[in-house]
Amino acid sequence: MAKDIKSLITRSPQTVLSDVAGVAAIAVMFYAAMVLPGVF
Repeated sequence: MAKDIKSLITRSPQTVLSDVAGVAAIAVMFYAAMVLPGVF
């Protein structure tokens, strides 16, 4: 499995970067959804 991940990263770094950005955006939205009800 590590070989598959390495080959994926070396094959398409732009795709991996966009995937990481997407995961970070989802995490931020989830955190905001958990915190905002406590603010109001």
